Amino acid sequence: MSVGLGTAFLLSVGVLVNMIGGVSVRSNDVTISRIAMHVVDPLTPGARTVVRWNMPSSIASQQVFVALRSKQGITVLTESPFFAGTASIQIPCTEPAGTASLELISSQNKSVIAWDTITISPAGPDCVR
Repeated sequence: MSVGLGTAFLLSVGVLVNMIGGVSVRSNDVTISRIAMHVVDPLTPGARTVVRWNMPSSIASQQVFVALRSKQGITVLTESPFFAGTASIQIPCTEPAGTASLELISSQNKSVIAWDTITISPAGPDCVR
């Protein structure tokens, strides 16, 4: 009897989903799987480094932000034309050591285009003033 009730429940949920429409999980940006970011790892706060990414032609004309997402929040490091394929960044000296991610964010619709997990080393001599 419990098997019959379970089957009826699943069948009714399936009918409701079918009536509402296709339910699926999608990304905001279909180009995410085609873009790779490359950066030296680990990064040292205070030191300049270059981030590189590949460029599919479908979104080459927009501006992008390179942002750092860490436990401290999101910090925009620079803005660059997407077609440049590179940007010079500097991790803030106030950023603690640990893992974080660099994100390439569309300045038009704020969607994340690409990301790379990085390690931030302890602040180096470039942060001593």
